[in-house]
Amino acid sequence: MHKPLTIAEAQPAPTYPRTDTTMAVTRSEIADTIADTSLPADRSDLLAAATTAGARPEVITLLETLPARTFGTLRDLWPYLRHVPID
Repeated sequence: MHKPLTIAEAQPAPTYPRTDTTMAVTRSEIADTIADTSLPADRSDLLAAATTAGARPEVITLLETLPARTFGTLRDLWPYLRHVPID
């Protein structure tokens, strides 16, 4: 026979908040970051706008992955950033 568990043994170990404060970049954050950019704009224009707006390094890194082309609308970015969540 198995010995019954005490309450302390049956309780799951406590979890602690993550110490990693890096949050995932979202499409909303990208849109907010480049909101003052006049479209159409190319990748370098978007990067300049993001830098001027004080974007997080993670946003800059994502924008650097865009192809060197002109984007007519904000929606034109999303096929290249499919893995980025909306919110």
